[in-house]
Amino acid sequence: MLVVRSLLLLMCFPERIVIKLGHNLQVGSNDADIGRTRGGSGNRKTHSCNYCSYATINYAHLLRHMHTHTGEKPYSCCQCSYRATTKENLKRHVFNHTGEKPYSCPYCSYRASQKERMKEHIYKHTGEKPYTCNLCSYRCSQKGNLKTHMLTHRRV
Repeated sequence: MLVVRSLLLLMCFPERIVIKLGHNLQVGSNDADIGRTRGGSGNRKTHSCNYCSYATINYAHLLRHMHTHTGEKPYSCCQCSYRATTKENLKRHVFNHTGEKPYSCPYCSYRASQKERMKEHIYKHTGEKPYTCNLCSYRCSQKGNLKTHMLTHRRV
């Protein structure tokens, strides 16, 4: 067994599996340690997490998912102390420093740095309300509004 401090090193060892051991991560070739490999449809294999119900056909996705359990944040911002679990999250964060807003609204001059923000903005133009409360008939166009609404059901 090889002890490593970063899941980044695992990209060099795709046949190895990771488990959390104290503050370090232990790498081994026994897939019972972290995820089982099951036969999927055809000859594709499914890699599943032993800590939750997550499953994927892509081993790299399982490794990325494991950051949620280990707390590992291997991607660092060079401008500040922000650390991220994925390259995608770091890229999204860097837009805060650069001011870059690559997403443009087709209906107005609004620009956004995050795809999700643009999607929710466009709902204002289309009138679409994809977020629905499972306790009442409330519908809205922004995820944050639904979260706020859900608090009304908790009040006594």
